[in-house]
Amino acid sequence: MRPPALSAPTLRYAALNAAFWASFCLLMAFASVFLLARGLTNTQIGLVASASGILSAVLQPVIAGLADRSRVPLRVWVAALAVVLAAAGGALLLPGASPLRDGILFGLLQATLQAMMPLVNAMGMAAADSGVPVDFGKARAFGSISFAIMSTLTGVAVASAGPDAIVLLLAAVQGLVIIAALTFVFSARSRSDADASDALPDPPPLDAAARRAFIVLVAGATGLFASQAAIAGFLFQVLRPLGGDASTMGLAFTLTALIEIIPMIFFKQLSRRWTPATLLRVASIGFTVKALLAWLAPNLAVFFVSQALQLVAFALFLPASVYYVDRLLPRAERARGQAYMTITITLGNVVAGVGGGYLLDAAGVPALLAAGTACAAIGAVGVHLGTRRSGVQVQQAA
Repeated sequence: MRPPALSAPTLRYAALNAAFWASFCLLMAFASVFLLARGLTNTQIGLVASASGILSAVLQPVIAGLADRSRVPLRVWVAALAVVLAAAGGALLLPGASPLRDGILFGLLQATLQAMMPLVNAMGMAAADSGVPVDFGKARAFGSISFAIMSTLTGVAVASAGPDAIVLLLAAVQGLVIIAALTFVFSARSRSDADASDALPDPPPLDAAARRAFIVLVAGATGLFASQAAIAGFLFQVLRPLGGDASTMGLAFTLTALIEIIPMIFFKQLSRRWTPATLLRVASIGFTVKALLAWLAPNLAVFFVSQALQLVAFALFLPASVYYVDRLLPRAERARGQAYMTITITLGNVVAGVGGGYLLDAAGVPALLAAGTACAAIGAVGVHLGTRRSGVQVQQAA
């Protein structure tokens, strides 16, 4: 199955994804490294992640709702948030460092970044819905490539220059976010015959049963992402008993990011064969098996095998959820719908932050991984129920 050449709009949207996910790598994947160096404990790091998640859960639907109703283009909203990230990141380098100040500032950075995600997703789907040839999956694959490169680069930079390199890189990357966002300009046009085959009619508003099912799906996805965050958010600590270090952590993030590329590149083809709902169910099982194998891993080799299951977990779930929302909700509600699905990542970070930091300090890594496996299993049940009981038929493209 050979993907077609990338269109110019897809490449421009890919540049935005690359810049956004490089930022995500710096703020989420390397949070423990930075905050441990600034004097925070595991429990305090978990509280920072949880507080930022709660704040982001409030901000995301508010900002997305304003963007839905505003005449200000989504690209301007994204660029404005990037300016906030660069400014707050620079503040972390000012004199007067303390665990309290740095924890608050880092939490604000994480909350702002997570509020940006649904807007970035909505930009791509809005372009595609307007007839612009944007392939979300392929563009998102560039985000994974960027995440992999930034993981390796940051690991080397931290080893040679210290944890402050994380916020220096963050500030530099925001310049790329601003450029990529503001230059992603398109105008609605008529679809070609090929594009028209992908078009689906604008669905009606959800009825009460469909809204309840969507809530169940959101709850299930939260469990899946709590499982993911239990490992990713504390990966440095998870790898230590297996003989890993900061360099190993960078390698693990690089592996998972590269693995993600495969399903994302071919996601458009996958969505023509299976509905987004079916792909969400498959991914939920992938999350569960991945968490179980990580928990049982006796050495680094087996742990790395578990991370390779990202192929059928996060890498499949993320684009499937974007397509699911785009085909489930009417156009006027899609930015908010994307925000609600992004909140599942945020709330997963909250659950993992509150429980994960405490479990690490109180009972160690095995307890953390066992809890993560339980969250994934419960989440998979929620995803299956939430997608099967929906009152709306979410179709694959013809």
